[in-house]
Amino acid sequence: MTDDHGEIRTSRVECRDGVLIAIHHFGGGPTPLLVLAALGFPSKAYLPLVAPLQDRFTCYGVDLRGHGDSPSGPGTDLLYHGEDVCTVVRSLGLEGACAFGHSLGGMAAVQAETLQPGTFSRIICYEPVLYSWQEDQELRHDHIRWTAPRLLKKVLTKRQRYYASRQEALRRFSGKPPWNRFAKEALEAYVEHGFKDVSVGVELKCDPANESNSMIFPTHLDPMLTLYPSLPKVGCPVSILAGSDVSASDPTQFIASFIEKAVKEFPNARFERLKGLQHLGPLEDPERIAKCILAHAGQAPSWSGSRSSLNSSSGSPSSASPDSARAQASPKVLSRL
Repeated sequence: MTDDHGEIRTSRVECRDGVLIAIHHFGGGPTPLLVLAALGFPSKAYLPLVAPLQDRFTCYGVDLRGHGDSPSGPGTDLLYHGEDVCTVVRSLGLEGACAFGHSLGGMAAVQAETLQPGTFSRIICYEPVLYSWQEDQELRHDHIRWTAPRLLKKVLTKRQRYYASRQEALRRFSGKPPWNRFAKEALEAYVEHGFKDVSVGVELKCDPANESNSMIFPTHLDPMLTLYPSLPKVGCPVSILAGSDVSASDPTQFIASFIEKAVKEFPNARFERLKGLQHLGPLEDPERIAKCILAHAGQAPSWSGSRSSLNSSSGSPSSASPDSARAQASPKVLSRL
């Protein structure tokens, strides 16, 4: 498969419940970097962000289950995303790589490191969804702020799933928020890779119903309560980026309100707020976010791991605490397309 950004190879890793996670090998420099997308987005939507990174990083776009080219599975618990990331990293022999995660992807990267310490040498997140039980309760009792997550869930449920063509989808998205804030090349990448061809035209790869069901609020609190107390155990450096353009009309604005509190839970974390960006900042200004990634990764140690063959199973997983037992299924790299 080829793309304007060069040749892209895709492999699939089988997770413990049989779900095949798609990994897109974007290529680039010597240090591996996993790119983990936000809820509803394929990793290839981040190609404009990846391009400026490729002198330094070999980038791997991981499609979380139910996103991009990865199917949904029987496991809908949000903790599955962290387990899947652990499986992918072990399968490809990328322990100690860097990770960039956006929103849900940032949460998945942090989950992976808590489940399997040493998975990453550095994590860089843009507005990861991390919040405590106390914050959840405060939000639920603040009727004004609680409107935002309920509105977002409603919007996701009613999203149009089918379009006559990618051209029609691009035209429609270009005229309405939040897509009208995207960089032109990011919106084009999302439309190109976020849809699949069907008999009636094109269909969203991420089913709006599944996207809505994956909303953090209010149905998936337990996994978050499991994760938040583990943040002090994250040993690798963590950089958290956040936008400053928070609007009451933005249904994702509630996420930004938790960010700075979460930063304080990590033993080794840096925080940077970026003016003019909202929750989908990596797609609004991918070049700017790429520069931030390079700056924050400047202190990351040189990678000394070894990539495993894409056509063979990885070796035995490294030891982990009992809490990460679910992430220890023997992974298999099944295909390279």
